[in-house]
Amino acid sequence: MRGKALGVLAAALLLPAVQTTPVFAESAGSALVDDRADLLTASEEDQLQSSAKTLADSTGYDYFVVTTDDAGGKEARDYAEDYYMDKKTTLDGVIYLIDMDNREVYIATSGIMRYYLDDERWNQALDDAYNYVVDGEYAKAFSAMLSDTEQYLKAGIRDKTYTVDENTGKVTYYETPKEYSLELYEILGSLLLGLLAAALIFGITVGKYKMKIGNYSYSYRDNSQLKLHRRTDTLVNKVVTHRRIPKEDSSSGGGGHSSTVHTGSGGNSFGGGGRKF
Repeated sequence: MRGKALGVLAAALLLPAVQTTPVFAESAGSALVDDRADLLTASEEDQLQSSAKTLADSTGYDYFVVTTDDAGGKEARDYAEDYYMDKKTTLDGVIYLIDMDNREVYIATSGIMRYYLDDERWNQALDDAYNYVVDGEYAKAFSAMLSDTEQYLKAGIRDKTYTVDENTGKVTYYETPKEYSLELYEILGSLLLGLLAAALIFGITVGKYKMKIGNYSYSYRDNSQLKLHRRTDTLVNKVVTHRRIPKEDSSSGGGGHSSTVHTGSGGNSFGGGGRKF
């Protein structure tokens, strides 16, 4: 028992420490400015490209800044989501679209960004960009949305943030990924404890069975016993209890921060929304 207890203690010490800081993707995402409607100057494109690339490099997610004056018969939402799926390097990212064809500014979020830019946050980003769009200051509109995104990334995903499917009502709460790390003294201490525990168990086993180290043969015939007993079980009664389990009201979302999502282009789940101008 003492050996077993020490073994459990050693295993417990090997459990890594949990990091609570936000964890981004290890590889760099992509940044793209695609001014198909010719709303931006060359210097404005360079500035927006730099801002988007900074976000992409620091998080590993995709950030696309796009304008169009021909949506090809699509709604702004469909155009944005199709564009994202065509250009993406990862499913985690955002596309910011100014659609002059449908007269709409739109933010589409994918993957982890559905949680960072929940409904309240992407609406705020559109609020901050809207007046610039109406005044024809499109670069400032994009800058406002990118700046808000950077702010929300630094703030992190809010507690009890969840997605709710607009068609099925299914609610999915965000679960913080766990990152682990061990200090050198923890590693060495755990190894030492493990060795001591193994040595103790070995010593106890040798002493219990009076074993001699070296050429040793254990006589299992002389040291084993077998006892068999006959027992019969008879079923005399059967009771079945039924209990109704009430369904949780998923529409309430538990008072957290909702992100309304739907199945979009390529079967991917997208969040976000738009604002007509």
